[in-house]
Amino acid sequence: MKLNNPAEFGQKIIDQFVNEGWGSLGKRDLELLIFALLEKDGVLSRQNSNYTLARQLRITELKLAVLRRDGTARWRPLLGEQPEAVLKRVINEALQTKKLEFTLKSLSDLKLKEGLIPLLVDHPDDRAELEHAIKQIGAIPLYERNREVVLVHYKVLFALIENLGLNEHNLKALQKNLKKIMDGQLSLKKYLMTPVNEITMEGTRAALNDAGAIVTVGGFKELLPALLKIIIPSISEAQ
Repeated sequence: MKLNNPAEFGQKIIDQFVNEGWGSLGKRDLELLIFALLEKDGVLSRQNSNYTLARQLRITELKLAVLRRDGTARWRPLLGEQPEAVLKRVINEALQTKKLEFTLKSLSDLKLKEGLIPLLVDHPDDRAELEHAIKQIGAIPLYERNREVVLVHYKVLFALIENLGLNEHNLKALQKNLKKIMDGQLSLKKYLMTPVNEITMEGTRAALNDAGAIVTVGGFKELLPALLKIIIPSISEAQ
């Protein structure tokens, strides 16, 4: 493990060891201080998952999560990051394309149709800031079975972005991505016109969902058998 700024790291350790009174800094406080300063230095990235850092430090994920939570709480004044800056960082990181695509795959179609967006936030203190911000605008944080995933209604997410003053480019990009998610990237009509060699399972599932919605509202029922015949070529005309 190589520090990015070893001089600053060492000086912070000495400062706190002396300021707390020689020898009065307990073992636990010292452990949390070292961990918090390693995160501040960046050698332990706050963006990394609990799993990744736990393996790096050869400890359990549970202990790693506790170190993250308690280290930030105990030594917050040394970290120099204000709540608003934390929240901006958390939202920007959670909405990175690859990360958002990963979390969306685990979310049910029903929750997507309800307008819920999953934000994966591994760091417990970062997640606490997000939960607090959601409550501050009068909403309630929701969770998947994995408590590291916070479900945020897209209207709440837009309100958070507006309150934080994130730039217009980010807002437009997010709006575009959410429209794709909420509307579905592949409609039933487009699917039926897709060449067989270009059909994917993801597109098939999206088309089936679309077909189910259409049949539910009582329209274009004749399209469903055609769709099923494309998906399952063994279906005969007689069936």
